[in-house]
Amino acid sequence: MYLNLLRNSISEYSLQICKTNMTDIHSLKYSTIIKNFDIIVFARDLSKSFLMLDGAVEELLGVKAENIISGDVKWLDLVYEEDKKHFLQNLFTDLKSNNENSQVDFRIQMPDGSLRWRRRIGTVENEDGSWVMRGIIIDIHDKKVSEETSSDLLTKFSLLSHHVEHGLIVLGQDLSITYVNNFTKSILSDAGLLWEDCIIDELISLSNENSIINVINESVLTGFIIKYSMLTDVTAYLNLGKKRLPIDLKITKSHDNTIYFFFSDISELIAYQNTILKKTKELQELNENLNLRVEAETAKNIKHEKMIATQKKIGEMGRLVSSIAHRWRQPINSLGLNIQYIKELSDCGELTKDELNTVHDFCMVLINEMSVTIDGFADLFKVEGVKKKINILNKIWEVFDLYKPTLEINHIFHKVSVEVDGQEVSDHKIVLQDTGTLSRFDIFSFENETFQIILNLLVNSVDAIIERRSAFSNHNGLISVVLSVDSECIRLKFSDNGTGIREDILENIFEPYFTTKDEGKGIGMGLYLTKVYVEKNLNGKIVCENIPNGCRCTISIPISSD
Repeated sequence: MYLNLLRNSISEYSLQICKTNMTDIHSLKYSTIIKNFDIIVFARDLSKSFLMLDGAVEELLGVKAENIISGDVKWLDLVYEEDKKHFLQNLFTDLKSNNENSQVDFRIQMPDGSLRWRRRIGTVENEDGSWVMRGIIIDIHDKKVSEETSSDLLTKFSLLSHHVEHGLIVLGQDLSITYVNNFTKSILSDAGLLWEDCIIDELISLSNENSIINVINESVLTGFIIKYSMLTDVTAYLNLGKKRLPIDLKITKSHDNTIYFFFSDISELIAYQNTILKKTKELQELNENLNLRVEAETAKNIKHEKMIATQKKIGEMGRLVSSIAHRWRQPINSLGLNIQYIKELSDCGELTKDELNTVHDFCMVLINEMSVTIDGFADLFKVEGVKKKINILNKIWEVFDLYKPTLEINHIFHKVSVEVDGQEVSDHKIVLQDTGTLSRFDIFSFENETFQIILNLLVNSVDAIIERRSAFSNHNGLISVVLSVDSECIRLKFSDNGTGIREDILENIFEPYFTTKDEGKGIGMGLYLTKVYVEKNLNGKIVCENIPNGCRCTISIPISSD
């Protein structure tokens, strides 16, 4: 803007500038230009001194005008050392050729040490034997830096873009294609196209039918960066004859309004995305059925395990009832006779303390004998088979993986933590990769029973969380498992933020057939069997307790239990 206005002004006013007395300088028409633009206007007799110097002298040259006019500061001393030779050569060329409209770009070192680009535009004439230079000095620093940056970037683009699998298209200010990299050339060549013959508005199109030229005019030229990708609503295409190639496109511009199109082929990604969407839909449909199947199978397995335990109990009960009936018949008769005997003595007033003690002792012997017969009831829960080495950490993950659909459907989160000798292992992969550490969680047990122990605890936690959610709809379910090992034992702490256990029934939860669930939802054998498995087959202990906002069951398995 400065250049066009000032070039037109110089020819009209330069002669007047030279011949005007300094005291009348501000009365001239060119003073309007000085006031409105950040420039310097000068006239100088090259063999003598400045005839005039006005404008933004201190702003553009870093010194005051009077210091230059007085000669305290030399004109050439203001020019940066590396530019002095070029500056003088330009001046000598002007003198030699009587150049009427010359310009030279040079740098000024400002008082703060920074270098700033300036441009001298003017004429050199011989008047009465003296060479007189008239002209202006303008600030071109931002423009010069922008040109150098753009030139440097384009050079780097040219070098780098030929070796990458991404496209580059460069448009000039008239929006014609001025450059493409090898990747773009190759794609166009395969389609029988020459990049020199291509028009950007025909080469690239958008899924919303908007013209790419409109996009450039409306957005890019105003400074915006435009992006089209798989994540945007609008898809960009590279038109290669009958083929439309979907591309990831970024449009930007440099300071000199050069437009850059960066693109990459995303046809394989879109195909892969479509495959994923298709498979995801299939998986969702399968998962919906699988959730029902898993829940059904889980319920069936739990019911089957309970049925087996119940059937074993019924089978043993038949034998034991017969045995109890046979062995208890005589003791019961004896108890009945002794009770009758005591009553008769009491009715006759002949019951003494010694007689009462004698009958008491005899009855206790009978009762003790009867209790011995009940010991056979333990056979009801005796597990057949052979124990084997089981890794309880892997078994925990196996159970959670099986029950994962149920947890997700009910929006219940779970967290499994591992501690070794008091130190938490934040990444389970460390444990799994360290065979020595993983083996410390090995136990000798029946696999089905170990599975049942964990599953029983998990099912109870899920039910408790669902029950609490029925009262608090926004309740976020959480099941936390902490598995630890030290030199003495393996501990499994199973916590949830469900309803907890009422204190008045806490001591009854391990009793057979004790349940707080509605009819048809449980028979009260889960915790009972868990306790039997832990104590009888693992030589361990299980304790359940209420904690803030939930319940925690802790199983301790001695290291020596194997």
